[in-house]
Amino acid sequence: MLSHRKKMKLFSIALTMLIAGACSSSEKSIEESAPAATSDQTSESGEQTDGYETQDDEPNTELETTSTTTSTTTSTSTTTTTLPETCPTNWTAVPRTTSGWPYPVATGGSFILSDAEIGAHSYFDRFVLDFEGSGDLSYDIRWLASPPIIPEQWDGSAWVNDAPVIMDGNKFLQVRTIARSTSDISDPSEWYSGPDDLDGNAVGAQVVNQGKMTEDFEGYLGWTLGTEHFAAFNVFTLENPKRLVVDICHEEDSAASQATSAGCLGEWGFRDPDWIEGVSLSGDIDGIAGDEIVTTFADPSISKWWMEIAADDGSWRQISLVPGSSLVFEAKPLGFLDMDEDGVKEIFMQTDGGAYSFIFRVFVFDDCELQPTLNSEGGDISWPVGASAMNMARATCTEFGMSVENAQVTGDETWLVDVNEIVLSGIAWEPLPVDAGWVDPSYETPDLDPPFAPSLNCEF
Repeated sequence: MLSHRKKMKLFSIALTMLIAGACSSSEKSIEESAPAATSDQTSESGEQTDGYETQDDEPNTELETTSTTTSTTTSTSTTTTTLPETCPTNWTAVPRTTSGWPYPVATGGSFILSDAEIGAHSYFDRFVLDFEGSGDLSYDIRWLASPPIIPEQWDGSAWVNDAPVIMDGNKFLQVRTIARSTSDISDPSEWYSGPDDLDGNAVGAQVVNQGKMTEDFEGYLGWTLGTEHFAAFNVFTLENPKRLVVDICHEEDSAASQATSAGCLGEWGFRDPDWIEGVSLSGDIDGIAGDEIVTTFADPSISKWWMEIAADDGSWRQISLVPGSSLVFEAKPLGFLDMDEDGVKEIFMQTDGGAYSFIFRVFVFDDCELQPTLNSEGGDISWPVGASAMNMARATCTEFGMSVENAQVTGDETWLVDVNEIVLSGIAWEPLPVDAGWVDPSYETPDLDPPFAPSLNCEF
């Protein structure tokens, strides 16, 4: 359980949240039922469906049943849904995130946690969060390869700061919502009094070992489920009371998402709705089956560009600032090439420029992050392409790496061309190794005729 000291720390800024709501409650159960629709599952008519055959148009959303079929009766219709023996094929390990996360959805309300439960069923384990409040619940649910870092926790003998959550599991399903555990931080009697540590083994769960509240701060409420392995899951919400339901399949995910395959799991930033989308380009930059999408976004608030790299199947993304960018010139991806022949492509990105030239950089995908390449001394490196009255520059991709040429007009009205041949080693560019017979490729022209056409010559 969270101590009062812990809760006061977590709730100290909660009143700044611009969220207010009303309360409702009713008796609930997490007995086995046919799961409702996933957030992206729709019928041909555009209505949400649950993936099961039904006798009418009203999907089953009840959590209570006493047999292998579930019936919901209203004044106008009856729905009967037969439970399958295995998880539906539309369940996946891909993250589920409501539109606009991490901000509340447009019609969102204020939600206070009232209860939490784990239930065991024939082919899935169920995790349920009950809330007081009404509106549209905003959430982000995704797999983590390692437990999340939390600000403070009790390890059994002392408080530990900024350490991975201590819990039973090999893989971890993180469940985050826009909610909190109290409506009044000044009144301890209003604080959440339900469980904050659930034992899945005690209720016969087959994949969920433990559920633990791992976040309750500034309007964000988070739980982490410790599991035996990655698995497909389904998410839906219910009303009266408002409930968030997560069903986790017992079977290990056999068709792993790009995120699972690459080991790139977790939360890697978000798009601000005020950003202006730029250029997108697709290519394989992690060596795992499936393309990645690189997109640039202009941020008027700081006059910079952001770049997002995301798995084509939506299972992960990472966002970072474009170095050296400004809104004066467009930042955009140019192409993908394997510069060091390691089977993984690098990204060429236009990051800045001027009237008759542009600046480009090369990025590598390393340890689930898009990182700019460096010079041989570990410093920042970029290259110009273009021309002016007295200068010109070009870059050419070669069989060994890249040839970079910079030309200047000299005092005797000739061009002095400096040529640098470089190779990519890890994330750093090194001079091309030479033998004893190497000759400096730099040269000087006999006149003022342009020595080359200023361009980026790479076959993307």
